[in-house]
Amino acid sequence: PIFKLEHFPNVCRLCLEAPEGKLVSLRTRDPVFDGGTIGDFITRITFKIEQHKSHLFPQVVCLPCFDLLKFFARYRTKVANVHLLMNALVELRFSNCRPLVDLFESRQSTLEVLLKDTGVCEEMDEATAQTLMEEFPQFAIATVERADEIDVEEPVCDDVVQSERPAVRKVKRKLPAEKVVVRRVKRVKLKSVAQPVSEDHDRSKEPEANTKDQEETRQLTEIKLQYKLRCTKCAFTTEFLREFEAHQLKEHDLRSREFHCEKPGCSEVFKDAYLLYKHNFQMHKPFVCDICGTGLKCRKDLKDHIERHKNQQNFACTYCGRRFNLKQDLGTHIRRTHLNDKNYECKTCGVKFISNSMLKTHSETHNVDRSYECPQCGKKFKSAENLKSHRQLYCSDQLQMNMKHGCSHCDKRYPNRYKLMDHIESVHRIKCRFPCDVCVQPFTNPEEMATHRLRHDNPKQLECGRCLMAFLSAEDMAAHLCISYRDDYVCCGRDFRYHLTYNKHMFVKHGQKTNARVRPDPNELLGLTRLRRKRIEMCHKCEVVFPTRAEKKKHQEICTGPVVDAHGTTSNQVQDVSSNPEFSY
Repeated sequence: PIFKLEHFPNVCRLCLEAPEGKLVSLRTRDPVFDGGTIGDFITRITFKIEQHKSHLFPQVVCLPCFDLLKFFARYRTKVANVHLLMNALVELRFSNCRPLVDLFESRQSTLEVLLKDTGVCEEMDEATAQTLMEEFPQFAIATVERADEIDVEEPVCDDVVQSERPAVRKVKRKLPAEKVVVRRVKRVKLKSVAQPVSEDHDRSKEPEANTKDQEETRQLTEIKLQYKLRCTKCAFTTEFLREFEAHQLKEHDLRSREFHCEKPGCSEVFKDAYLLYKHNFQMHKPFVCDICGTGLKCRKDLKDHIERHKNQQNFACTYCGRRFNLKQDLGTHIRRTHLNDKNYECKTCGVKFISNSMLKTHSETHNVDRSYECPQCGKKFKSAENLKSHRQLYCSDQLQMNMKHGCSHCDKRYPNRYKLMDHIESVHRIKCRFPCDVCVQPFTNPEEMATHRLRHDNPKQLECGRCLMAFLSAEDMAAHLCISYRDDYVCCGRDFRYHLTYNKHMFVKHGQKTNARVRPDPNELLGLTRLRRKRIEMCHKCEVVFPTRAEKKKHQEICTGPVVDAHGTTSNQVQDVSSNPEFSY
């Protein structure tokens, strides 16, 4: 063949060569890509791929291309920072010091590295925005003429007469008169400035401006002072953005004003200054970590982020002994783990969650239509999260890469450590998990389990010794729902296999709040117990359970939904699983 594309799309995403050796998935995150994945960075510099076509593109990159891509990302960031510095110098020429101040405040460490690399600053200890503004009159840009008319020399091409130097013609271009420029100045009192006038003075008869030298001196003096918003069509000044916009709308009828995002590579346009501010705050995070390059919204987030990099772990949990880098991380851990603080409630079924993201993922399970279809096997799901998990485990183009956990006793590989331990215990008969006989929580070694067992025997103040839940008062502790024990998780003719699934079923279907557990057999491996638990084959239309998958698929071809009897109630012919030995423990 002429084209060597017989392995496409199983090639490197960047060089199109069949990869050899170690590969890097596009889902890999790296700080040099602003904390995102390789795929997200490639999308930003190229174009967005439609979701139903993404699986046809290569999903990996080779190591040489990965190193080149990281070098390109670093150089791209450097070019952007250089242009931010140049833009700040230009704005300083127009008496606007805000971009320069913001640059030194939000990206101080990054700017220090940039100034050192470019060699424009020798004494880094004195490199501040105030110092730069004091030295600004010495720069060549401070003497460049500011005029409303700019003479631009354009070359005139002559195909007949060829000379060593082409003739030029001068074209005068006028700046648009209606363009509104927001200038930030402060109310100053200088001897060279005209004296204040009375309120009844006619603004149209104001004296002419000072000479050019005096005007430039006044502007350079105002740079060091506090600034205000000044209208360019009249003498109106204010400190409030909303008041400034209302003045322009009422006095000058500026209804079609647009606010453009000035960040490199962004072309967003807004009709309101607040929307522009919100866009910059959310999309262009100004505070960048010098260690990993992650962008953050505010200075406090950057400070906390750097503390996590130090990894000092000075804050220890009084319940479990786990250590954290920040006090707020410790507080979040105690609220979610020990206090079980669930403030996000589903409006459909009433189930509560500890975070809003978990609630959003759960809310999609209430969808009637299964609108998320796998492009390879055709199986449909209610949520995008379930489809993503299905593709990673069963229908991914890079299925072998997802099998990260390999068995040390055979050649089997699994997508997660949990399935690997099930395999080792059920096939090789090697004990990998040591469950607690009180709360049924499994551990990977007996030492961890023994340490955990001591917490049950010696609970803290206002901590339940059985479920290890902590409470803020004795009344809450006395009223809480503690662990109760059962022989199985069977209800409504179904084996729910796990305590979380069983407790959720009891609350949603029967309105009963339970906290049930089944104590494990100490003489039996946990993997063998799970092996005997057969998968529940249930029709999602009528909720009928079948003993085999073949019978379920045969039923789904003719299923029309739940059967309603003469009394108006729904009756499902559920197979009796309690007598089926495959569902027993």
